Amino acid sequence: MAALEKIRKRAVILTIVIGAGLLAFILEEAVRASSSFFNDTTAAKVGDEKIEVQEFQNRLTELNQENQNNKQDPAIQQQQVLQQMIFEKILNKEYEKAGISVSNEEMARLLDANPDAQQITQQVAQQLQGRQNIQSPSQLDKLIQSQPDFYVQILRPWNNLKKQIYDNRCAQKLAFLMQNSIQPNDIDRLAMQEESKDVLTVEYAKKEISTLDDAKFKPTEAEIKAVYDKFKDMYWKLEDPMCSISYIAVNLDPSNADLQKGKAVVSRAYALLQGEKGLDSLRNVTEFGTPQTAMVPASQAKTMGQQSNDSTLAAYITSGAVGSTHMTTTDNNYTLYKIKDRQVLTDSVTYMAVAVEGNKQLQDSVLAMLKAGKDVSKVKGVQVAPEAQTLQLQSAGLPDSIKNKFTANAGNGYFKFNGDAKQALFVNITKTSSQMFTTMGTASYEIVASKATRDGALDKFQAFLNKNKTAANFKKNALKAGYQVKDAMVTAATPQLQDPMTGQGIENSRSAICWALTDNEAEEGAVSPIFRENNDVLLAVALNKAYDDEYMPLSEKEIKDFCTARATAIKKADALEKQYKGKAKDVAGYAKAMGTTVETAEVTFGNDQMGTVNTAPMMPNGMEGDGGLIGRVAGSKVGTVNFWKGNNGVYAYRVLKTTPSNIQMKKEELNSRFMMQYGIYDQQYGSRRMSQAIMGSAKVKNNSAKVLRR
Repeated sequence: MAALEKIRKRAVILTIVIGAGLLAFILEEAVRASSSFFNDTTAAKVGDEKIEVQEFQNRLTELNQENQNNKQDPAIQQQQVLQQMIFEKILNKEYEKAGISVSNEEMARLLDANPDAQQITQQVAQQLQGRQNIQSPSQLDKLIQSQPDFYVQILRPWNNLKKQIYDNRCAQKLAFLMQNSIQPNDIDRLAMQEESKDVLTVEYAKKEISTLDDAKFKPTEAEIKAVYDKFKDMYWKLEDPMCSISYIAVNLDPSNADLQKGKAVVSRAYALLQGEKGLDSLRNVTEFGTPQTAMVPASQAKTMGQQSNDSTLAAYITSGAVGSTHMTTTDNNYTLYKIKDRQVLTDSVTYMAVAVEGNKQLQDSVLAMLKAGKDVSKVKGVQVAPEAQTLQLQSAGLPDSIKNKFTANAGNGYFKFNGDAKQALFVNITKTSSQMFTTMGTASYEIVASKATRDGALDKFQAFLNKNKTAANFKKNALKAGYQVKDAMVTAATPQLQDPMTGQGIENSRSAICWALTDNEAEEGAVSPIFRENNDVLLAVALNKAYDDEYMPLSEKEIKDFCTARATAIKKADALEKQYKGKAKDVAGYAKAMGTTVETAEVTFGNDQMGTVNTAPMMPNGMEGDGGLIGRVAGSKVGTVNFWKGNNGVYAYRVLKTTPSNIQMKKEELNSRFMMQYGIYDQQYGSRRMSQAIMGSAKVKNNSAKVLRR
């Protein structure tokens, strides 16, 4: 069943039943509402195509059904699903423009070659026991599509698998087209070979701009604006409206009084657990909830110890005395344990199964043949499992009657597992595995803030907001009131607020983001009401600035700081160029004038690292360095002294000699190098460039902040 488990994880769930109650995978049809919707019915717009809210909700519901144990913030899941749907819309448009599709014949071949589809087909054939002639996945597909009511349990998962196969094939075709849209010719390969044929020995002297005082080179507003205009398309272009906000998150932690009261509850419960009634006595300690009993295999003891951050828990599980107790503590979470029993049990069985459809006479005949070691696969009405199956007895949730059948008949050859007058299932246990199991009772309790503590925190926070109703006062007065203000930039695609220092997200903070982006009362400078969707946090937001223009403005502090620093660097480099250019005839003379030393390096222009010259440090944010020096060195004549103004300083340099590098790349290596530098899809970066190129091909409007409040 390994393939079915893989398919389950990838959204395909198949129901296969062998015998009565042996193995069953059930597709559950539960509908879960996960978001609130308003009058607007568009979750996003991709070019001129819309993703309707209902279409989005259907996809989200399917995902929730397949991941019912998912503890992720719903807003994160929403945005992940929406971004995937946006990408699919863009891809489908690219497929249409490129004429990419998958024919019925090609789809049939892909299905027949797909391992998951093959195994599903085998298992369906076993279940039907010859009532349908199913020899291949493509044949099963025809039956499913022609008889959807008969195959209703696997209709949706099967079609999901088909869609995955179809989409993957289309993506492969598009990747092939894009990968081969830019290819090197002979001239390109010759140029790349020429770049690597020589090693240049260079001497140079540099004077860094850091040696000059910034205060003496303050740029004008026009000079700062020129830097902004140069970089705005590269770094500050807005794809969606954006807001600058400040927020305060008040953690509802238990007070000292709460902690002392909670510890007293734990002490009383632990004393009761150690008494004669043991776990049953905890039923009267309501704070601990309902005690649970579970069998823990020895193989899981170490993992449980690691998860609880208790180095002694694993040893307690595997070797603690029956009747002994233990307690683990993580932050304010307490878990109490009591060992009830310990025994070695059959953990798993590996078996072969044979299904017989026929009367008792046929059943007895087949069983006799099986016990005699004869081949029964060609007997009419008999279906033989193609391979052995392994079943985890203790963790599968099987009733004791089923487990006892397996353990009692291990090593006895084929036996009748179950059946009636018309059909039977015979099983042969070929292998068993045993391990120690500890039966433990557990009870857990978390000390949380009391109602009085929570109400006090709420009242205090509300009083602060009542006195500080503007963003300016919100930030100015927070610290003296005992609150820490944090800043964030948010768009419609931001699922939750994150701590800028730790990166840790605040669950269920999507409503606060949506307030800043869409609420009619959220004007610049406004402060939100308290959001309480997260039971452990009180959250309030101040809207500093709303950006709905084409670019982030120069007035934004970080942008202004960068542009100012860059404009200052330009003025300093200009001053150094004016001071030193033409003031010496050789590199040594420049070094003397600059008060530096002559340095030497070897440079290969075609080097993957863009040469080996020890250039000056990068500019702030790493946006621009002095890599341009390498190209100028490579283009210089041997013996000629050159002077160049870079971003971080000025350089005087001279190529002393050239030496053949003896690098002779093969055609395939040159092709690979070309694609690495210029191609859309390459081995080094995988599909990232292709994805970026595709995502940039359509105008996307994310409307989720208006229609999805969580």
